[in-house]
Amino acid sequence: MSKPAGAPDASPMPDLTESRPRMEGENKGPSTTKSSVASVAKALRIVEALAEARDDLAVTDLARVLHWHRSTVYRFLQSLIQSGWVRRDPSNERYRLTFRIVNLANSVVNRLDIRQMARPRLLDLVEETGFDAHLAVMVDGEVVFLDRIDCGQATGSQFHIGRRAPAYATAVGKAMLTSLDGGQLLRLYGSGELRRYTPSTIASVDQLLRELSTIRTLGYAVDKGEHNEGVYCVAAAFHDHSGRVVGAVSASGDAKRFRNADVSTLGAKVIAAAQLISKSLGYRAGS
Repeated sequence: MSKPAGAPDASPMPDLTESRPRMEGENKGPSTTKSSVASVAKALRIVEALAEARDDLAVTDLARVLHWHRSTVYRFLQSLIQSGWVRRDPSNERYRLTFRIVNLANSVVNRLDIRQMARPRLLDLVEETGFDAHLAVMVDGEVVFLDRIDCGQATGSQFHIGRRAPAYATAVGKAMLTSLDGGQLLRLYGSGELRRYTPSTIASVDQLLRELSTIRTLGYAVDKGEHNEGVYCVAAAFHDHSGRVVGAVSASGDAKRFRNADVSTLGAKVIAAAQLISKSLGYRAGS
């Protein structure tokens, strides 16, 4: 093949620096960097929209909320599905966040250290009531106990730090479930019978809905041996700065001691403790 006009007679010495792998982000022009930042921002906006929604969302729902074209929303959803942040329900073609976001949220919660903020209130609750005090959050229909302070008397409670339990069978769980509507409860537990742990356990979502209505009126929830037979609890939920229910506190003890206690007085004390925790998290009632 003939040499192109103007080509040098000898090949120049190759630049060996070009043979090394290019580091991520190296030698990218401003337009590429801006495009990457915009893509990350859009993906995060979809995650936020799904987190803020009360129900699973379809592509058209997200497009309406975000004011984006459906094809843009769909493209980013596929990327989020592939990376494990979002899942699609094949039965209705709606999208929701996966447990991966829960793990991330738990890391944030640990950094905020709700335990540290709530511990003084738990100590006060033990002193004021003479019962054990617990702190819990809810993850996908289960409560996770973050802290516990014993009153010094045996209660038979198995709610140790890190322990999980079904929300519908605990006072702390029922207090937090009051923030959900009937449709959300059905998605969590289905429409059939609920697993019973003791003869006192709530047996159906219909029964749970009735009890949650009572709890909303009272401001506190009661567990009469519904998960651990013979162990009673009174609990109230607390809120974060945005008004979301993010946890609950409880006073618990054995059934005999509870029968001799004034449950409404206990309820008022756990409500007061929950309100103080809410305040420490930046919540302002009515704001």
